[in-house]
Amino acid sequence: MKITAFLAEQALAHEDGSLYITSGFLERVQYPAYPISRAQLAVAVHVLVAPEEIRASYVLTVDVRGVTNEVILGPAAVMLDAHPNGPKSADGELVLNCVLGLRDILLREPGVYRFLVRIDLSETVELKLLADIGPNPRRVVLQANPAAAQIRERQEAVAAFAAGDIDGAGGLFEKLRVQHPGDPDLANSLGFIRLSQNRIDESLSLFDESEHLGYSEPAILLSNRGAASYLAGRYLEANELFRHSLGARLVSSQLWLALITDSGIEPVFLNDVGEFLVLNLLNSAWAAYRSGEPGITNADALASMVAEVGDETSRTRFQASLSAMAAAR
Repeated sequence: MKITAFLAEQALAHEDGSLYITSGFLERVQYPAYPISRAQLAVAVHVLVAPEEIRASYVLTVDVRGVTNEVILGPAAVMLDAHPNGPKSADGELVLNCVLGLRDILLREPGVYRFLVRIDLSETVELKLLADIGPNPRRVVLQANPAAAQIRERQEAVAAFAAGDIDGAGGLFEKLRVQHPGDPDLANSLGFIRLSQNRIDESLSLFDESEHLGYSEPAILLSNRGAASYLAGRYLEANELFRHSLGARLVSSQLWLALITDSGIEPVFLNDVGEFLVLNLLNSAWAAYRSGEPGITNADALASMVAEVGDETSRTRFQASLSAMAAAR
Protein backbone atom coordinates (compact mmCIF):
# COMPACT_ATOMS: atom_id res chain seq x y z
CA MET A 1 0.00 0.00 0.00
CA LYS A 2 1.30 3.44 -0.97
CA ILE A 3 -0.10 6.61 0.60
CA THR A 4 0.41 10.16 -0.63
CA ALA A 5 -1.18 13.08 1.19
CA PHE A 6 -1.29 16.86 0.92
CA LEU A 7 -2.62 19.80 2.89
CA ALA A 8 -4.67 22.24 0.83
CA GLU A 9 -7.16 25.02 1.21
CA GLN A 10 -9.62 23.07 -0.92
CA ALA A 11 -9.47 19.76 -2.79
CA LEU A 12 -11.73 17.39 -4.70
CA ALA A 13 -11.63 13.60 -5.06
CA HIS A 14 -13.30 12.34 -8.24
CA GLU A 15 -14.73 8.84 -8.56
CA ASP A 16 -12.73 8.27 -11.74
CA GLY A 17 -9.54 8.13 -9.66
CA SER A 18 -8.49 11.75 -10.10
CA LEU A 19 -7.51 13.97 -7.17
CA TYR A 20 -7.66 17.74 -7.64
CA ILE A 21 -6.10 20.45 -5.45
CA THR A 22 -8.51 23.25 -6.33
CA SER A 23 -7.26 26.09 -4.12
CA GLY A 24 -3.62 25.99 -3.15
CA PHE A 25 -1.27 23.58 -1.38
CA LEU A 26 -0.54 24.47 2.24
CA GLU A 27 2.89 24.19 3.82
CA ARG A 28 3.01 27.52 5.64
CA VAL A 29 0.49 30.01 7.00
CA GLN A 30 1.11 33.44 8.51
CA TYR A 31 -0.99 35.36 10.99
CA PRO A 32 -0.22 38.57 12.85
CA ALA A 33 -1.18 37.16 16.28
CA TYR A 34 -1.89 33.87 18.04
CA PRO A 35 -3.91 31.95 19.16
CA ILE A 36 -6.17 31.84 16.14
CA SER A 37 -8.60 29.30 14.72
CA ARG A 38 -8.46 28.44 11.05
CA ALA A 39 -11.98 27.81 9.86
CA GLN A 40 -11.16 25.16 7.27
CA LEU A 41 -8.49 23.21 5.44
CA ALA A 42 -8.45 19.97 3.49
CA VAL A 43 -6.37 16.79 3.79
CA ALA A 44 -6.19 15.18 0.34
CA VAL A 45 -5.18 11.50 0.36
CA HIS A 46 -4.22 9.28 -2.59
CA VAL A 47 -3.85 5.55 -1.87
CA LEU A 48 -2.58 2.78 -4.16
CA VAL A 49 -3.53 -0.73 -3.04
CA ALA A 50 -1.80 -3.78 -4.44
CA PRO A 51 -4.17 -6.56 -5.63
CA GLU A 52 -3.20 -8.89 -2.78
CA GLU A 53 -3.97 -6.15 -0.21
CA ILE A 54 -7.49 -5.34 -1.40
CA ARG A 55 -10.28 -5.86 1.12
CA ALA A 56 -13.78 -4.45 1.56
CA SER A 57 -12.92 -1.28 3.45
CA TYR A 58 -10.27 0.67 5.31
CA VAL A 59 -10.41 3.25 8.09
CA LEU A 60 -8.64 6.52 7.27
CA THR A 61 -7.93 8.78 10.24
CA VAL A 62 -6.32 12.17 10.65
CA ASP A 63 -5.33 13.75 13.92
CA VAL A 64 -3.59 17.07 14.41
CA ARG A 65 -0.77 17.65 16.89
CA GLY A 66 0.38 21.03 18.13
CA VAL A 67 3.82 22.53 18.58
CA THR A 68 4.40 20.60 21.84
CA ASN A 69 2.70 17.42 20.47
CA GLU A 70 -0.59 18.16 22.22
CA VAL A 71 -3.75 16.92 20.47
CA ILE A 72 -5.39 19.78 18.57
CA LEU A 73 -7.99 17.71 16.74
CA GLY A 74 -8.64 14.04 16.26
CA PRO A 75 -9.30 11.51 15.29
CA ALA A 76 -11.26 12.67 12.27
CA ALA A 77 -12.12 9.47 10.45
CA VAL A 78 -13.74 8.27 7.25
CA MET A 79 -14.40 4.87 5.71
CA LEU A 80 -12.72 4.04 2.41
CA ASP A 81 -14.73 1.43 0.51
CA ALA A 82 -12.56 -0.62 -1.85
CA HIS A 83 -14.25 -1.90 -5.01
CA PRO A 84 -12.12 -4.45 -6.92
CA ASN A 85 -13.44 -3.06 -10.22
CA GLY A 86 -12.61 0.53 -9.27
CA PRO A 87 -10.03 2.72 -11.05
CA LYS A 88 -6.54 1.22 -11.42
CA SER A 89 -3.07 2.69 -11.76
CA ALA A 90 -0.77 1.86 -14.67
CA ASP A 91 0.71 -0.91 -12.50
CA GLY A 92 -2.69 -2.45 -11.76
CA GLU A 93 -3.03 -1.05 -8.23
CA LEU A 94 -6.46 -0.06 -6.96
CA VAL A 95 -6.77 3.73 -6.63
CA LEU A 96 -8.51 5.18 -3.57
CA ASN A 97 -8.87 8.93 -3.17
CA CYS A 98 -10.33 10.86 -0.28
CA VAL A 99 -10.58 14.49 0.83
CA LEU A 100 -11.17 15.04 4.53
CA GLY A 101 -12.27 18.56 5.43
CA LEU A 102 -11.11 19.77 8.84
CA ARG A 103 -12.73 22.72 10.58
CA ASP A 104 -11.80 24.99 13.46
CA ILE A 105 -8.13 24.05 13.64
CA LEU A 106 -6.78 25.88 16.68
CA LEU A 107 -3.28 27.28 16.18
CA ARG A 108 -2.28 28.20 19.72
CA GLU A 109 1.21 29.53 18.92
CA PRO A 110 3.70 29.86 16.09
CA GLY A 111 5.55 26.69 15.20
CA VAL A 112 5.19 23.39 13.34
CA TYR A 113 1.84 21.53 13.46
CA ARG A 114 1.73 17.87 12.44
CA PHE A 115 -1.13 16.13 10.64
CA LEU A 116 -0.92 12.35 11.08
CA VAL A 117 -2.70 10.45 8.30
CA ARG A 118 -3.23 6.75 9.04
CA ILE A 119 -4.80 3.76 7.34
CA ASP A 120 -6.09 1.28 9.95
CA LEU A 121 -3.60 2.79 12.42
CA SER A 122 -0.68 1.04 10.71
CA GLU A 123 0.30 2.96 7.58
CA THR A 124 1.18 6.54 8.54
CA VAL A 125 2.02 9.69 6.59
CA GLU A 126 3.01 12.85 8.46
CA LEU A 127 2.23 16.28 7.01
CA LYS A 128 3.68 19.45 8.50
CA LEU A 129 2.23 22.96 8.53
CA LEU A 130 4.43 25.88 9.62
CA ALA A 131 2.49 28.61 11.42
CA ASP A 132 4.49 31.82 11.34
CA ILE A 133 4.19 35.44 12.41
CA GLY A 134 3.44 37.83 9.58
CA PRO A 135 0.72 39.14 7.30
CA ASN A 136 -1.74 36.56 6.12
CA PRO A 137 -0.83 35.87 2.45
CA ARG A 138 -4.16 34.33 1.52
CA ARG A 139 -7.71 35.46 1.81
CA VAL A 140 -9.18 32.86 4.15
CA VAL A 141 -12.08 32.89 6.58
CA LEU A 142 -10.93 33.17 10.18
CA GLN A 143 -12.76 33.08 13.45
CA ALA A 144 -11.68 34.16 16.91
CA ASN A 145 -10.47 31.58 19.37
CA PRO A 146 -13.14 31.31 22.08
CA ALA A 147 -11.89 31.46 25.64
CA ALA A 148 -11.49 28.03 27.12
CA ALA A 149 -14.04 27.15 29.78
CA GLN A 150 -12.71 26.91 33.33
CA ILE A 151 -12.20 23.32 34.44
CA ARG A 152 -14.52 22.47 37.31
CA GLU A 153 -13.32 21.05 40.58
CA ARG A 154 -14.17 17.42 39.98
CA GLN A 155 -10.99 15.58 41.04
CA GLU A 156 -12.67 13.88 43.99
CA ALA A 157 -15.51 12.51 41.86
CA VAL A 158 -13.14 11.32 39.12
CA ALA A 159 -10.84 9.71 41.68
CA ALA A 160 -13.78 7.87 43.24
CA PHE A 161 -14.83 6.56 39.84
CA ALA A 162 -11.28 5.50 38.96
CA ALA A 163 -11.08 3.62 42.26
CA GLY A 164 -14.23 1.67 41.40
CA ASP A 165 -16.63 3.56 43.68
CA ILE A 166 -19.19 4.21 40.96
CA ASP A 167 -22.07 4.94 43.35
CA GLY A 168 -19.90 7.36 45.34
CA ALA A 169 -18.78 9.10 42.16
CA GLY A 170 -22.40 9.40 41.08
CA GLY A 171 -23.31 11.14 44.33
CA LEU A 172 -20.43 13.59 43.95
CA PHE A 173 -21.33 14.39 40.35
CA GLU A 174 -24.96 14.92 41.38
CA LYS A 175 -23.80 17.41 44.00
CA LEU A 176 -21.60 19.22 41.49
CA ARG A 177 -24.47 19.38 39.03
CA VAL A 178 -26.65 21.12 41.61
CA GLN A 179 -23.85 23.60 42.31
CA HIS A 180 -23.21 24.28 38.62
CA PRO A 181 -26.51 23.97 36.73
CA GLY A 182 -26.21 24.21 32.97
CA ASP A 183 -22.74 22.66 32.78
CA PRO A 184 -22.71 20.25 29.79
CA ASP A 185 -19.57 18.45 30.98
CA LEU A 186 -21.20 17.53 34.28
CA ALA A 187 -24.34 16.28 32.52
CA ASN A 188 -22.24 14.01 30.30
CA SER A 189 -20.12 12.79 33.23
CA LEU A 190 -23.18 11.91 35.28
CA GLY A 191 -24.68 10.26 32.20
CA PHE A 192 -21.60 8.05 31.94
CA ILE A 193 -21.97 7.13 35.62
CA ARG A 194 -25.59 6.11 35.01
CA LEU A 195 -24.51 4.15 31.94
CA SER A 196 -21.96 2.29 34.08
CA GLN A 197 -24.77 1.53 36.55
CA ASN A 198 -26.90 0.13 33.69
CA ARG A 199 -29.48 2.90 34.19
CA ILE A 200 -29.93 3.30 30.46
CA ASP A 201 -32.90 5.70 30.23
CA GLU A 202 -31.33 8.07 32.75
CA SER A 203 -28.03 8.02 30.93
CA LEU A 204 -29.64 8.82 27.58
CA SER A 205 -31.61 11.68 29.11
CA LEU A 206 -28.40 13.13 30.55
CA PHE A 207 -26.55 12.75 27.23
CA ASP A 208 -29.42 14.61 25.53
CA GLU A 209 -29.18 17.32 28.17
CA SER A 210 -25.43 17.60 27.67
CA GLU A 211 -25.86 18.03 23.91
CA HIS A 212 -28.63 20.61 24.44
CA LEU A 213 -26.32 22.59 26.74
CA GLY A 214 -23.60 22.69 24.07
CA TYR A 215 -21.22 19.87 25.00
CA SER A 216 -18.12 20.27 22.83
CA GLU A 217 -17.28 16.57 22.35
CA PRO A 218 -19.76 15.03 19.87
CA ALA A 219 -17.55 11.96 19.38
CA ILE A 220 -17.82 11.12 23.08
CA LEU A 221 -21.59 11.58 23.11
CA LEU A 222 -22.00 9.33 20.08
CA SER A 223 -19.90 6.60 21.67
CA ASN A 224 -21.77 6.88 24.97
CA ARG A 225 -25.14 6.71 23.22
CA GLY A 226 -23.90 3.72 21.23
CA ALA A 227 -23.06 1.87 24.44
CA ALA A 228 -26.50 2.70 25.88
CA SER A 229 -28.23 1.46 22.71
CA TYR A 230 -26.16 -1.73 22.83
CA LEU A 231 -27.22 -2.42 26.43
CA ALA A 232 -30.84 -1.79 25.39
CA GLY A 233 -30.54 -4.43 22.66
CA ARG A 234 -30.75 -1.92 19.80
CA TYR A 235 -27.70 -3.31 18.02
CA LEU A 236 -28.20 -1.75 14.57
CA GLU A 237 -28.62 1.68 16.16
CA ALA A 238 -25.56 1.08 18.34
CA ASN A 239 -23.43 0.13 15.34
CA GLU A 240 -24.40 3.33 13.50
CA LEU A 241 -23.58 5.46 16.55
CA PHE A 242 -20.15 3.85 16.98
CA ARG A 243 -19.42 4.31 13.28
CA HIS A 244 -20.42 7.97 13.39
CA SER A 245 -18.27 8.56 16.47
CA LEU A 246 -15.19 7.79 14.35
CA GLY A 247 -15.80 10.83 12.16
CA ALA A 248 -17.00 13.25 14.83
CA ARG A 249 -15.03 15.98 16.55
CA LEU A 250 -12.90 14.83 19.48
CA VAL A 251 -10.90 17.33 21.54
CA SER A 252 -9.94 15.33 24.62
CA SER A 253 -6.99 12.97 24.31
CA GLN A 254 -7.55 11.25 27.68
CA LEU A 255 -11.02 10.15 28.76
CA TRP A 256 -13.26 7.38 30.10
CA LEU A 257 -15.45 5.41 27.69
CA ALA A 258 -17.42 2.16 27.74
CA LEU A 259 -15.84 -0.96 26.22
CA ILE A 260 -18.20 -3.76 25.21
CA THR A 261 -17.35 -7.21 26.59
CA ASP A 262 -19.08 -10.58 26.56
CA SER A 263 -20.91 -9.64 29.78
CA GLY A 264 -21.98 -6.10 28.91
CA ILE A 265 -19.80 -2.99 29.19
CA GLU A 266 -16.94 -1.89 31.38
CA PRO A 267 -15.45 1.60 31.80
CA VAL A 268 -11.99 2.01 30.31
CA PHE A 269 -9.60 4.93 30.62
CA LEU A 270 -8.21 5.90 27.21
CA ASN A 271 -4.77 7.45 26.89
CA ASP A 272 -4.89 8.85 23.36
CA VAL A 273 -6.98 9.22 20.23
CA GLY A 274 -5.66 5.94 18.82
CA GLU A 275 -7.21 4.07 21.73
CA PHE A 276 -10.47 5.96 21.11
CA LEU A 277 -10.46 4.66 17.55
CA VAL A 278 -9.72 1.05 18.56
CA LEU A 279 -12.38 1.03 21.29
CA ASN A 280 -15.11 2.26 18.96
CA LEU A 281 -14.08 -0.18 16.23
CA LEU A 282 -14.30 -3.01 18.78
CA ASN A 283 -17.68 -1.79 20.00
CA SER A 284 -18.94 -1.52 16.44
CA ALA A 285 -17.76 -5.08 15.76
CA TRP A 286 -19.69 -6.34 18.80
CA ALA A 287 -22.85 -4.50 17.69
CA ALA A 288 -22.45 -5.80 14.13
CA TYR A 289 -22.03 -9.36 15.44
CA ARG A 290 -25.16 -9.09 17.60
CA SER A 291 -27.21 -7.62 14.75
CA GLY A 292 -25.89 -9.94 12.05
CA GLU A 293 -24.62 -7.01 9.98
CA PRO A 294 -21.10 -6.76 8.50
CA GLY A 295 -18.58 -4.87 10.62
CA ILE A 296 -16.51 -1.83 9.69
CA THR A 297 -13.27 -3.74 9.31
CA ASN A 298 -12.26 -7.40 9.21
CA ALA A 299 -11.05 -9.41 12.19
CA ASP A 300 -7.40 -9.50 11.09
CA ALA A 301 -7.23 -5.73 10.67
CA LEU A 302 -8.90 -5.21 14.04
CA ALA A 303 -6.51 -7.61 15.76
CA SER A 304 -3.58 -5.77 14.19
CA MET A 305 -4.87 -2.43 15.50
CA VAL A 306 -5.31 -3.84 19.00
CA ALA A 307 -1.77 -5.22 18.94
CA GLU A 308 -0.46 -1.75 18.04
CA VAL A 309 -1.93 -0.11 21.16
CA GLY A 310 0.99 1.21 23.19
CA ASP A 311 -0.45 1.20 26.71
CA GLU A 312 -0.26 -2.30 28.15
CA THR A 313 -3.38 -2.02 30.33
CA SER A 314 -5.52 -0.77 27.45
CA ARG A 315 -4.09 -3.34 25.05
CA THR A 316 -4.82 -6.17 27.49
CA ARG A 317 -8.43 -5.08 27.94
CA PHE A 318 -8.95 -4.63 24.21
CA GLN A 319 -7.46 -8.08 23.53
CA ALA A 320 -9.78 -9.62 26.14
CA SER A 321 -12.80 -8.05 24.43
CA LEU A 322 -11.59 -9.22 21.01
CA SER A 323 -10.95 -12.77 22.29
CA ALA A 324 -14.40 -12.91 23.89
CA MET A 325 -15.96 -11.85 20.59
CA ALA A 326 -14.03 -14.53 18.71
CA ALA A 327 -15.20 -17.15 21.23
CA ALA A 328 -18.81 -15.96 20.96
CA ARG A 329 -18.76 -16.35 17.19
